[in-house]
Formats: sequence, structure tokens, C-alpha cells
Amino acid sequence: MLALPLGARALVVSDVGLTEEASDASLAAANELARAIRAWTGPGMVIVAGGLLACEPTPAGASAALGAHLHLRDALAEFAAGPGRRVVVLPGGTDSWLTCSTLAAEVVGAATGASCAGAVVLDVDTAAGTQRIRVEPESRETGLGAGGRPVGAFQAGAGAAGAGPAAGANPALAAKAPAQALAGRAPAQPLAGRAPGSGGRRRGRKPGSSWLDGLALLDDPQASARFVASRLVYRQFGRRAWLLLLPVAVALAARLPVAFWHPAHSVVGALLATALAAAALELALVLGLAAISVRQIWLAFSGQSAQPADINLAARAHARELVSEGFVGSVVGGTRRAELSRVGRGFFAAPGGCGDVTSEHPCRLGVLGLPSPFLSARRAGWVEIEAGNDVHARLLYDRSLLAGSTWPERLLARWPGRSPGWRSGKPAPAVRAAYPNGPYWPPAMAATPPHRRARRVAGFLVALAGVLS
Repeated sequence: MLALPLGARALVVSDVGLTEEASDASLAAANELARAIRAWTGPGMVIVAGGLLACEPTPAGASAALGAHLHLRDALAEFAAGPGRRVVVLPGGTDSWLTCSTLAAEVVGAATGASCAGAVVLDVDTAAGTQRIRVEPESRETGLGAGGRPVGAFQAGAGAAGAGPAAGANPALAAKAPAQALAGRAPAQPLAGRAPGSGGRRRGRKPGSSWLDGLALLDDPQASARFVASRLVYRQFGRRAWLLLLPVAVALAARLPVAFWHPAHSVVGALLATALAAAALELALVLGLAAISVRQIWLAFSGQSAQPADINLAARAHARELVSEGFVGSVVGGTRRAELSRVGRGFFAAPGGCGDVTSEHPCRLGVLGLPSPFLSARRAGWVEIEAGNDVHARLLYDRSLLAGSTWPERLLARWPGRSPGWRSGKPAPAVRAAYPNGPYWPPAMAATPPHRRARRVAGFLVALAGVLS
């Protein structure tokens, strides 16, 4: 347990993803976080809830990753050296291998002044008494971090941070853990833009040059099939949709000479109107068949669900259990989707991480069978906890669209709570949600009422009938 005295603050961040070679994404994430830490006044602590590193699982890899991001490394070290301040690193996700590498943990501690632990329980002193908040690098309901691998008991430095090895840890499994972590680890790739097999940052390639760009940055790895289906529709089929007009244009061109061959103007008008009406009907039929085909493709890839998955569901359920046990809240890293919501009498928070990520957005015309667009964005965010008259939690977050998306994707994607600079590529974190008085994040998106949808369909049919008449 760590005490957060009255008037102090705690900043919780996750999934920073520092790599040995600094990329635009990792530098942007590190610099934004460093600015927030350097602007800090007063006592408090910084907690990295998993994913600080996304490098080779060796002490040399950890040293190189921190050395490539000097602004953040020095900001953490200066903060840890201040009176009444502390830095805590919770291994998880892309750096879960730190749990079985004492030397690498010592490298991180020496460079940043941080102590390490598997999880942290904050004792927050308030005017109403002491409240407890649990901070974890991943949800205990799933046992997985952002990288999809189990997070084990941490050995080195655990006592310094107030949380020792997990109770009941199997010694035999702990002995095998280092070999498994080094031999069977997944490629380090999350937020710095590295894809499997790329060998590092891709150079000399424009964003969006491949219709599968962003697959390695999915915030929900289980949505990969939906991602492929969406990109097939918007970036493969969509670019060739104009070919559907060719048979209609040919049919119309074949009918027009017949209208002009007849000398009577009234007959010419009737024939011309008939030709145009027939072409409109043919176009509507072709578009209808295309919409049915697109819907079948989407359902084949995504199942019966037409909405993005709730990847915070398990972590939120775990937070609800903690609140029922007497905790005031739970902060969980590794989910890659920012959230601050009320659960019972307490709250659930997820920092959402920093760097680049590809997310699924609900489609404005999903009722017509169009797939959800997947957009890549650069994000920055963290959770602040303050000890005052009561426990106060704030989510500071922002995301900005990256280049490479098509205009139909941008037009059809529902992007709730976007900031004025959402297309600048430079996120500017601001307070998006607050506990206990709200508002909460993400903002709820009201579904289109059935009667409104019926009016829209009826209006379209009336307009079509007017054109044909």
C-alpha cells in the first residue's frame, strides 16, 4: 500500500511504448507526458500501469529505449528526486517480461528513480477519511495485459513499492517464466507503429499507402477480421464503386438515340423520360445488390454484432467487485481505450495509453449494412487522482486523426467528443471526465430513434417517386 496524503496527486499512465529507435509516435507520447510531469507542483506520485517499454526483453534493450527518449527519462528521474514524490512502474503488456528480469528492472530503476511492483493500492487521505484505490497494469478478470500475455508475480523491487509477489505463486512456473518470456514473447509493436516482421519503424512510406495499414495498432486484437472486412469495403470496393455506373450509362446511351429518331416532340419527351426512369431503376437495383453484398461480407467477418466490442467490459466488472468490497475505485492499464465511468458508489478508470492506435468507430449508416470504419489516431492521456475533501479522479485525454483514411471513412465514422484539433495529428490532452460530479467518458451516443429512421426512409422513397414521375 502507498499513502497519498491530503492535497497530493497521483498521475496514472499506461502503454507509453518506448522503443530502442525513437519514432514520431513514441516521441510525441514521451514528450507530452514529460511536459505534464515537469509542470507538476507539490507532492505526489507517477504510476506507469504497464507498457512503459516496447523493446527487446533485455537490460540493454531497456537502457536503449529509455536513452532514446531522454525528455521522459529525465523528467521521471527529476520527479522521483523531489520531496514527497515517487515514481512506480507496474510491468504489464509489452513490458511484462520485467517481472522475471531483475537486471532490466534495476536498469529502469536507476534511469528513472522508479520502484516496481505488480500492483498498487493507494490509501488516499481525505477529509472524510481514508479511501482505497487499486491500480493494476491489467484486469485480474482476464489476467492479460495489452500484449495478450499473462502478467506474473514481480520479484525485483517489489518490497520498495509496497506490493510483493502474488500470493500462491508456483515456484516451478516461476522458474520457467524467464525462458518462456524470452523465447515465446509476441513482437513488441504497439504504439510506436511497428508491425510484425518490419524490423523497426517503416521508413519512406506514406501513411495509408496500404489498405491494411494500422492492423498492428488495433486496440482490440479480436477485431482483426472486422478490420479486414471494413477496409475491403472502403478502400478496395469503394475505390471501384464507380464501375457500377458503367452498365447504367451504356443502357441509357443505347436508349437515347431511339428517342431522337422520332419526329414528334411529345413522343421524344415521353421516350426520354422513360429512358431516364429505366436508368434510375437499374441504378437503384445495382446499388441495392451492392449494398446486400457489402452487408453479407460484413456479417461474414464480424458475426451478428454490428457495433464495436466493449473491450473494457471485464475490467469494469472487476472494478464493480472492488467497489463492493470497500474500494472507492479501480484504475486499469492495458485496455488501450480511455474511460472514466461510475460503477456503484465508486469509479472505474482506464488511461487509454499514449501513441498511435487504430480503433473501430460506429457507422452513421450502419442500418444500411455499411461496416464500421477503422481510423488510426494519435492519442495522449492519463488519469489524475487527487486527495481533497473527497477522492477526485480526472481523465485527461485527446486523440487526433492520422493521415491515411479515406473521405468516406471520415464522413461515416461517428467520433464522439472530438476536439477542435482532431485532424491536426497533435493531441492536446484536456479534462474529459471527472469523478464524482461528472461528466464521464466516453460520451454516450444515442441511437437513432426508430420513428426518425422511418421518416428518413419514407422521405427517401417519396423523393425517388417524385424523380421517377
